This record gives sequence, C-alpha cells and structure tokens, in this order.
Amino acid sequence: MDLKESARQWVLTALPYDRSDTDLVAYLSGLDAHGLLVVYHNWLSRLIASRPRKVHVSSTLAAKLSTSQHRSVVEQIIDDIKTGRSLNRYLSRGVRTAAQIPRTDAKFNRRRDLDLMLIEWEMHHLHLSTDVEADGFVSRTSDLLFAVFRQDAAYLVDIMPHGSWTKEHLLQVLKDELPGAGVVHEVRGIIGPARERTEEECRKLREAGLTTMRMIGGQAVMTSGFFSGAGTSFQSTRAADHLISLLESFEQAWADHSEKLRQVYRQNGIELPAVPEFEFSIAEGQGQGVWEKTTRTFFPLR
Repeated sequence: MDLKESARQWVLTALPYDRSDTDLVAYLSGLDAHGLLVVYHNWLSRLIASRPRKVHVSSTLAAKLSTSQHRSVVEQIIDDIKTGRSLNRYLSRGVRTAAQIPRTDAKFNRRRDLDLMLIEWEMHHLHLSTDVEADGFVSRTSDLLFAVFRQDAAYLVDIMPHGSWTKEHLLQVLKDELPGAGVVHEVRGIIGPARERTEEECRKLREAGLTTMRMIGGQAVMTSGFFSGAGTSFQSTRAADHLISLLESFEQAWADHSEKLRQVYRQNGIELPAVPEFEFSIAEGQGQGVWEKTTRTFFPLR
C-alpha cells in the first residue's frame, strides 16, 4: 500500500481549483503528498467548521451593538454560531481560491489563496449582511465583524471598517477582554522593540511573511499564528506533518500486526480480503482515516 500517494490523489480530487488552468494543474500535480496536504490544510483553515460553539462577545463590541446598524445581523451570526449552522456564506469570496502558483517576485498579499491576517492573528472577518447572493455568499459590506474561532468557542472582537487588517485595537481587545481566545501572548524576560512599529511597518512585515512582536500597553506580545517560508500558515505545515506520520504509523501497524487486526474485525463480522486495498479519505462525520475498498471498512486515524 502507498497511503501517502493515496492522500495525494485524494487532495487533487477534493481541492477546489481551476482545472482548466493547465499551469496550476501541472504545479499541483507535481507536489508530493506533504506539499499538497499543506495546501489543503491552508485552504481548510480559511473556512469555519460547522459545529455549535459558545459565543464570547467583547464588552467593546457589546457596547457598540446597542446603537449599531449591524445589530440584527450580528445577532443572526451569533445564533448561527450557537446552533452550528454554516458561517462560510459570511466569508470573503476569496476562500474559493484554494491554490495558486507561488511567485518569488510577488508579495504574499497578492496571493488569493492566502489570508495573511488569519495566518498571523488567527482572526476571521465576516461580512455583515444576511442577503445571500446567487453564488452562496452574502453581499459584501464595508464594515466587518472580526472574530476568532476555536473548536468549541467563538470570540467576537469588534466591528471595524474593511482594511483594518493590522489595527492594534483588535489585539488590545483580545488581550484585555478575550484572553481565552489564546491569540495574544505576553513575552516575558526580553526587551521589546525600541519603539512601537507603525501600522504601515507591520503591514509590510506581514506581506513579507513575518510575524511581528507588538507593544500593547507597554507589554511586548506575540500572536499565536506564524508564517511558513511559503507564506502558508505554520499550523498547516504541522497538520500535514501529523497526517503523514499517522499514515506511516498505519502502514507499519498493518505490516507488523495484520493478523491481530484481522481477528478484531472478524469478531465484529468483517472479513478483510487476503489482499486488502486501502485508500485515504476524509469522511464527513468521521474525520480523516483509511478505507478498505472491498469491505468499505473505515479505519479512523488518531
């Protein structure tokens, strides 16, 4: 079996990209399993998994909502979050671009497959409309809701104008009011920057793929997100590393203990074939795992 090749083929099938773009097809087809999994996880991180979450609203946002024209939309978003409805319609249409050919002469901010704010600050921005257009996304708005999403919680930071990608105010609210989001971390034992960087300087550093230390209230802080050398998130690289390790472990476990595994499944009424055919998949509701094609038996990878 070659589960890494199976995972590579799965990503090529599952990843949304322009298959009429021959250069892009050639680029993706030339990536190994790890490289494709990084692309896949980077794209997946831009979406918001549909599951019920507890909602934490900053006092800054709560105070603003009392008189905001966006109050009803935010209340709808909060209800969607609590009940686990899909939030992807509120996202930017750029999430449809899952992959792009890297160019050494282009800044990362010119890449449609990258969300630099999300990578560095792990912060999504949602459009404040409930008018769903034909393509499944809501109408674009000049004001945006900035939020951090975790497995079981959502942290709503504030409403800010479009383009507030490096506004220190958002980090200040996270640090002071929503520490549970785990985005802002105080850096102790070192001296911070000699002076506070301007917003323009922070923007240029981000466009170069650099996570920057910030001074907030006289305290040096770092955010939880990091860029890889390719401009994708470091978390995407870690996720690809982890999955490759799981695939290798499965292959080794089958090589070393195939008869024991057969007995376990035999006890549950499943007779695996003499030469099983395994393939990687991510199954809805079951997560990532390996299918045995003949019996349609799913082995979760954990």
